[in-house]
Parts: sequence; structure tokens; C-alpha cells
Amino acid sequence: NNGILTQAKLAKENTALAKEQEEKGLDKINSYINEKTIKDNYTDINGDKATIPEGFTVDKTENTISKGLVVHGPDESEFVWVPVPDINSMSQCSKTDGSCNLQLEEGVLKCTTHNSTDIVGKLYAIKTGEKFGTENKTYSADSGLREPAIVKNYDNDASYNTIGVILSEMQENYKNMATSVAKYGGFYVGRYETSLSNATESSAGTGVTAQSKQGVIPTSGGNSATSSWYGLYSKQKEYTGKNGSVESGMIWGSQYDAMLNWAKNGGDKDKITSTSFGNNSDGNVSTTGNSKYSKDSINNIRDLGGNLFECTQEALYTEARVLRGGCCGFASPPSFRYCNYPSDTSSGYGSRFILYIK
Repeated sequence: NNGILTQAKLAKENTALAKEQEEKGLDKINSYINEKTIKDNYTDINGDKATIPEGFTVDKTENTISKGLVVHGPDESEFVWVPVPDINSMSQCSKTDGSCNLQLEEGVLKCTTHNSTDIVGKLYAIKTGEKFGTENKTYSADSGLREPAIVKNYDNDASYNTIGVILSEMQENYKNMATSVAKYGGFYVGRYETSLSNATESSAGTGVTAQSKQGVIPTSGGNSATSSWYGLYSKQKEYTGKNGSVESGMIWGSQYDAMLNWAKNGGDKDKITSTSFGNNSDGNVSTTGNSKYSKDSINNIRDLGGNLFECTQEALYTEARVLRGGCCGFASPPSFRYCNYPSDTSSGYGSRFILYIK
């Protein structure tokens, strides 16, 4: 056991092990350096911080985080940074009894109270309508307001669900988004309602990629290129400005609530429940960010008070998806929750997409 050959073999094995441990240590160091290089890479005049994804640039004038930091994507789409200092204000675990404590542990978002990694949305309403602000700490897979969720009467019906939406995918997408928000302290929301890449001042277009730009007709469930909730869901995952640094998708209900909860502390707080601004009376959809409705802006996010109801990934009952905000023919506030069948092809609803940092 103490022979020369045995000792030589042990020395070789120990050397290999030491090399492996050294390489793992270097990987961790490099990962740490890369993360620190990317995270909190922007500080505004007030000392507030945000993370600007690779390939995106900060607006020259709208660059204060508390008032709505605007960034431009590689395709010149515009997004606003929504700060979420504590992920527990936006998400919880499915086992919650109101006492969740979500924490990042080696990159994994986990509820340390219930020892769960099954992350779901924390919503701020018990039912649809105008009431907003009541923290909904319950979660049921098949009833009430909830996300992520499948609305079984439609999402499992191949005649409507032609894009193959499945529960496991939605669960994974939500967990990835929430993990990013916990890591970077926020997410980006489209400054304008979603439009297609070849939309114009007079046409919603038929382009296959999504954008967030001013001065064009937003796409809707009535547009052949984004027919129904399913079409809007699919197109918003195809934002061309991802550039490998971000992921895109239809806004979640808990993100919509996070956006409004953030606004409650700012100068636009009275607009959250107001029906007195925005394109909500003439019955015709206007261009995104129309100067005629310049007051329809909360923390630099436009068209929340009118124009189109906005589809979210939030579910209600076993057959409905939740729509938010105001509409061109319905005077409802940004906090309003409405619901509709995801198979509906109404021209009165569109959507708004989000980006989260990968």
C-alpha cells in the first residue's frame, strides 16, 4: 500500500483533483465577475440603479428610474424599467399561507418558509372589476385569479390552442422570469402597446415580430396576424431585439400589478384608478403613444388608460384569461381587470410585452 507505484498513482489523482477544483473555482470567480459587470450597470442622478441589457441604450432625456427609465432596444423599440426591490411583493409559492419568504439560493428562487421552488404570481385583486390593491395570497390550480395556469376548456383544446401552450412551459417561464426579477431587482415593460414590425399610422400590419414603438396602430385579437390571445401570446415571444441578453413574452398579471404598485408611490399615483384620461370614448383605436392623449402616461408607460384592453397570462375560472386597463370604447382605469375567452378574436383587445434579463 505504501509502494512507489501506489504513491505515484495517488499523487497523480490528487493533482487531477486539485486541477479540477481550481478550474471550478476559476469558473465561479469568472461567473461572479461577469454578473457584477452586468448587474446594476446604470446609476441615475439620484443614485438609483438598474441593469441595462447588452445591446440596449438609455434614453437621453427619460433616464431617471423613479420617473420611468426608458431604454431603446436594438430595433429602437422602447421599454421602461419597473423596479421590484423585493420579489416577495410580486411572487409567492403555490403552498403559500401568506407567510412566504422567497430567496435566491445559488441562482435558484426558493421559498424558505415552505421549502418550495414552485413559484407562482402574487396578485392584487380577489376578483375582476375595478377594485385593486388587496393582496391575494391564495393559490388554486383550477379556480380564482391565478398564474401560471391553463384554462382547461381552451388551452387543452387543439382546435384553439394551435401553438401548443402547455402548463409545464408556463410554469417554467414564470419561474425563469421571477428568478431574473429577484436577481436584477426589476424587469422591463413595453412603453407602448404591442405592435407588429411592419405596422404603420393607418395599419396594424401583418409582420411576424413584435415591437414597442410610438406612432403606429397596435395589433389586436382581431388582426389576422395575431388572432386571439394565442396569437398575441405567440408573437410577443418573437421580439427580434432579444440579442441573446433578454427574454420576451406577454405580460403576467403579477407584473401588471407590480407596475401599478410601483406607480402608487410616484407622481402619477392618482391615475391608477382614474377613468378621466386616455383614448376611452370614441370607439376607434388610435396610434400608440398618440400625442392627443399625452396624459395617458404613468411613469413614462403609455396607453394604460385607454386604446386597447391588454391581454395578460393571468387566468380566471377554467376558461378565461384576464385583460387589463382601459379600452377605446370603455372608460375603465389602468387598474381594471376584465376577462374574456382566449379564443375570442375581438379587435378591442391587444397586449403589452415584457423583457426580463437572462
